[in-house]
Amino acid sequence: MVTTIGPYAIFWATALEIAGIGDEFWADALAEEVETGRALTQQVIEQLPRSLDQEECALLILGELMSGVSPYAEPVTLAHATERDVLRLRESFRQVLDRMLDDRFIHLQPQGDTPEAPVTDYSDGSMWWSSPSLRGFTPNTLADGDVITRCFRRNYQILGGVPLSSILGDDSIMTVLEQVELWKRQEDRGPVMFIDPTTFAKPVLHLDSAASFVNITDRLPQAARCDVHQDSWWWGQFGYEELPSWFQLSKHYAGVSLGIDAYFDSWIPLRTKGGTTRISGWLPESLFLLSPVSRGHTA
Repeated sequence: MVTTIGPYAIFWATALEIAGIGDEFWADALAEEVETGRALTQQVIEQLPRSLDQEECALLILGELMSGVSPYAEPVTLAHATERDVLRLRESFRQVLDRMLDDRFIHLQPQGDTPEAPVTDYSDGSMWWSSPSLRGFTPNTLADGDVITRCFRRNYQILGGVPLSSILGDDSIMTVLEQVELWKRQEDRGPVMFIDPTTFAKPVLHLDSAASFVNITDRLPQAARCDVHQDSWWWGQFGYEELPSWFQLSKHYAGVSLGIDAYFDSWIPLRTKGGTTRISGWLPESLFLLSPVSRGHTA
């Protein structure tokens, strides 16, 4: 049996093994990836306190592995891996985040500033991510105030109070530990606003599976052909032709978030009625804003 698996799932299995709480199946199936991962994260591991919780260690290693992901990452196929194996891996990630994340959402946008309207033109074919873009063709970042995200509980040694997006971000120019230290020391980051999405005037759209991402794309499709070839010879095969119309969805929803199951299907091509789509460039359980936020309190 051959199973398709996305980069995040591979990174999580690798991080668990490096942290000493891995699954024997994935340790064997991803032996080469684990060896490479140990080399890439060795410097970070050496800086971690010996008493660090293993789950916290696994998340820091995961973030470090993700910081080196290619902008044009693609899924891989693994022999002997089953859907049950992948589901077990997803469940472990879900359980760790449920135990470690605070229930509050944090918004770093300075008060009084409002996000721009979502773009409607994706025609240049160079936008590899599929999350809502509120800044032209620049991906959403917490610093731009376009995303609200949960924080890690304060009872964890290193991660307490740190936003999830500081750990699980793609294409970072800093190591994860440097990001953590920057966050904890930064004095000019503007007011920190805690947000309760249940107070929004519009509901939040939660995409809890790859199927729900496809369904919303079929319901409100936006032509968004992405077929650039600059990094990988196979990128044309795994590009996409449609995304959900975030502009249309902003009329009905305050924001959109991606569940862990859907997040684990990132980079895997998905078939829609009008062609193909894919999930890429998202943060799990973080909320990409489609409308301005007007409620919350400053920390």
